[in-house]
Amino acid sequence: DIVWSARYTAYGKLSQLSHGGGEQLEQPLRFQGQYFDAESGLHYNRHRYYQPDSGRYLTPDPLKLAGGLNAYRYVPNPTGWVDPLGLSGNCPGGNRPGCRAPDGVVGARVDDGEPSLPKMTATQRRARIDELAEENAYRRLDELERATPGGHFLEKHGAQTTLQSQLERVTSAKNPTTGIVETYGNGRRQGQPKIPTAATHFLSHRDQLNAIYRAQLILRYTNLETSRLAFDMGKKIGEGYKRGSLEYGQQTKAIVILDNSGRPKTAYAEFDW
Repeated sequence: DIVWSARYTAYGKLSQLSHGGGEQLEQPLRFQGQYFDAESGLHYNRHRYYQPDSGRYLTPDPLKLAGGLNAYRYVPNPTGWVDPLGLSGNCPGGNRPGCRAPDGVVGARVDDGEPSLPKMTATQRRARIDELAEENAYRRLDELERATPGGHFLEKHGAQTTLQSQLERVTSAKNPTTGIVETYGNGRRQGQPKIPTAATHFLSHRDQLNAIYRAQLILRYTNLETSRLAFDMGKKIGEGYKRGSLEYGQQTKAIVILDNSGRPKTAYAEFDW
């Protein structure tokens, strides 16, 4: 005869309790070997107390990172995992793919049908970090340009423009981003193509953003005129062509033109003339 039976939710919360006839039996064993503490209503797992209503431990895993990224989690899947000691979970059944035989409290995992996460090499990790840094720099440059009336440093000299577009700019005055041929708005050359003395672009968005920050720092401690002088960045930061000869060159110097409020109007890599 059954003298005591219980039903639980997936994470151990008691949903139904029944007693058989005769003497009523109370026993403290609960879901997956846990011990019921009548005073607190919690389940005791030797090393930690477990709250079945939330499916979480009340204190972090004593094993720290060895217990997983979530230090309060019970197990990833309670239908296949057990954690009787309140440490890292174990998945019984060594004959199942992806589930090693029990070996204490560490190193078990369950085959939940999900594809494994790709593992990046050190080179791939550095490349990804560089990619994210470039995206952040581009976003900041775009914000600065939109906030500056007449700003065009990203549009005409940004790293997203191509070397071919810079060649077209220095030969036909075509804007590297919009493709529109820029012309003089007044004077004796009004309507003629406005070809610059050189057309360059930065090799990275971070270099262009650093150049702007450096010019703003110079302005803070000196004056506007000094901040507009060319300064060396200590490495190759840009490339482009000279007008007329179409000489190709790489640059280490930058020029940043700030307005009276310190906002950047343009920032470009400068040829050593």
